[in-house]
Amino acid sequence: ARAHLVGHSTGGAVAEAFALAHGDRLCSCTISSSWLKADARFRTLFELRKSLLRDKRFEDYQHLTHLLGFTPRWIEDHPQDLAASVADARRALSPPEVQIARIDMLLAHDCDAQVRQIAVPTLVIAAEDDMLPLMLAEVQGMSAKVMAGSGDGEAASRIEQYWAAIQAEVRADHPEMVEDFEFVVSRCRLAADRNRPADADRAAQYMTALVTAYLG
Repeated sequence: ARAHLVGHSTGGAVAEAFALAHGDRLCSCTISSSWLKADARFRTLFELRKSLLRDKRFEDYQHLTHLLGFTPRWIEDHPQDLAASVADARRALSPPEVQIARIDMLLAHDCDAQVRQIAVPTLVIAAEDDMLPLMLAEVQGMSAKVMAGSGDGEAASRIEQYWAAIQAEVRADHPEMVEDFEFVVSRCRLAADRNRPADADRAAQYMTALVTAYLG
């Protein structure tokens, strides 16, 4: 019998490995908010988490988890829930040696070179915040596409689609940034429509600063 496999975060990494090794056992694969391999930021973050666990700083570990896992609005609106979670961290967290072994597994995961070998129909989905790095990559690549005269229109359309998907979240959490994001999107479209790489360069500078500020 074959199955539909769905994996979120760590489960997504497991799903990637399973689809590569046992694709004949699957009807489809859905990967949510996962990764192909650890980049420098990912590695730095999880080495920090390992350090907190080794030092038995469970409350600090939980504080960090909240900062990474919740939006600024949610943190502002749920102080009692977060405080209770931190107070219970020492009891609720897995034994540190188990957590550390799990982190080592995450850091070792690397399907980047093999991902195109996945033959089963696969859907990749992400949270709205996860779209910001994707949008940033598109914006940063616009100038080269404009100069090459190829793919810039499609890239501008993808940037507009990313912005449409995350606009409500940005407006709720950082309304002061909405106008700047819209400036980036409009500059990318202008660059594509009028063959102006300077506009794409300017958009990339703005977008890099915006994503850094938004994600903290």
